[in-house]
Amino acid sequence: MKKLGLIFTVISIFLSCQEDAYICKDPRQIDLSSVCDSNYNPVCGCDGLTYFNSCQAELKAGLLDWTDGECKQECEYNDTVLVFAAGSPCILLQNSSSELYEIVEGPSDFTWELGEYYLINHSPKDTGAICMIGSPIKIECALHFNLNSNCKSLTSISGTDDQLPNDSLHIEGLNIFNDCIEITYSYLGGCDPSRIHLYHLVDSSDFLSTRLQIRYDNGDGPCTEPFTDSDYFDLSSLQLPDQASINIQIDCNGDENFYEEFTYQY
Repeated sequence: MKKLGLIFTVISIFLSCQEDAYICKDPRQIDLSSVCDSNYNPVCGCDGLTYFNSCQAELKAGLLDWTDGECKQECEYNDTVLVFAAGSPCILLQNSSSELYEIVEGPSDFTWELGEYYLINHSPKDTGAICMIGSPIKIECALHFNLNSNCKSLTSISGTDDQLPNDSLHIEGLNIFNDCIEITYSYLGGCDPSRIHLYHLVDSSDFLSTRLQIRYDNGDGPCTEPFTDSDYFDLSSLQLPDQASINIQIDCNGDENFYEEFTYQY
């Protein structure tokens, strides 16, 4: 009887532990047909991944628990990609240079949606490709990125640009995603990145070429630490009727060494 009582006690403890076990996901609450709002209010899921907002976490990934804000992780994003193909037998990603990647290793429970943009950190892999179309990569971390809601409007100005802010800003690079231009920059004073603006200089533009200028206003804020970030701006307002492309000249008043000229096709 003592042995039977011991077995019963062990079973009871085991069941009690099972009842208290932490459950992160419930696939039954996933509703891929649901429409989540486009406001970027990131949450850190109980699975350690950052989601665009709580709706994405709950209805797209089936999470039961999350905290406000992005997950704190050492992983830094090194590319922005579009999901070119999703599902069996492989997942293909395309970056702004039209390079294709095939995911051969990464988070098993992360959802990749066809036609959506993601910030990723990836590294090359030598083996594991199935479709043999793109370069095989390993995904270290990823974040679903709503390009449309993050693409800011240009500010058009006429006349002189002397009144515009002209604090120091270093341009790291440019990328084009559909109608959005991604500007990666660095500066001192990381208090308020919303002070980055892209101006359309109307009087310096014509039907052959459009001039844009990046400006930064540090606002005399207290922050003096180096800061690197990216911003996205909508180029669609520059489109001209009966034309499929325009030439764009872009420079930065706060970075004398930066000047780019490219063709925007639409």
